[in-house]
Amino acid sequence: MKQLTTVFCSLLVWLCLLATSNAQVAVGAYTAEQQANITAQDPTMTDGRNFKNLPVTMKKGEAAMFYMRAITFQPQIYIIDNAQVNWRQGDAVLGSDGITSSILVLKADKDTSFNVIFTTDIAGASGDFVYGMRQLDAAQMTVPAENDFCGRITYMINHWQCMWYLLDGVQVEYYKTFNFSLVPGNAFELDDFFIASEDVYDPETSEETKAKGAELIANIKKCLDMNAWEIKEDYYLSDVDGVEYSTTFFNVKGASNNDFMMSFAVIVEIDPTGLNYVVLEFY
Repeated sequence: MKQLTTVFCSLLVWLCLLATSNAQVAVGAYTAEQQANITAQDPTMTDGRNFKNLPVTMKKGEAAMFYMRAITFQPQIYIIDNAQVNWRQGDAVLGSDGITSSILVLKADKDTSFNVIFTTDIAGASGDFVYGMRQLDAAQMTVPAENDFCGRITYMINHWQCMWYLLDGVQVEYYKTFNFSLVPGNAFELDDFFIASEDVYDPETSEETKAKGAELIANIKKCLDMNAWEIKEDYYLSDVDGVEYSTTFFNVKGASNNDFMMSFAVIVEIDPTGLNYVVLEFY
């Protein structure tokens, strides 16, 4: 069985190296990606489809999302146990660019080894594709206590870097509500623009809103190695309804505000009508 190399080209290397200053749980998923291609010389499945195979070993409590993206054919991922008896197929996910990816999520309930199969939707299809994985270890997958602020913000950052696929929740038509939030009891949601947000606080006065925003920003800074992040400030006053938006971006060094998977923010929203919010957003 022809195999893909197990040596990936690392992406977002900073993610693999950072640790919180106040916690033992590492900040950042193991992230890897590589290019390959399906050809007529690759081994075939029983239905004639050519495929590539990647052997993977995971330990109990770990979780990973595997992905495959192609332009010239519809990609499909399978995982198959070493006995080639039990298998599972990935989900087709249509991106905003109109390109379909195959995504497969696995949470290991025991030490396990298996094969990830990268193939096409029909026999005879071939071409280049990109494959990769994002993985969290057992400690990163453990839900932090309700009073563990650093643990909870780290937990959110780690799941953000796995594109939220490893975080349990309820999917409805246009958004997903997660079974977790920074402040227990709040709603933490992912919209169809792939922005995850939580209204962390809803103070009554503008002064209290500003204070709560400053407190949240300061607490996040205490939890992170700020040598890896850049802080950028932005202010906007709506000339329609008079709402003020003061945004503090936490950007990976070299990234820009709102960069996908590279930027999150605390937004202090002050409304003249008294509907004030301190919001946490991940882009």
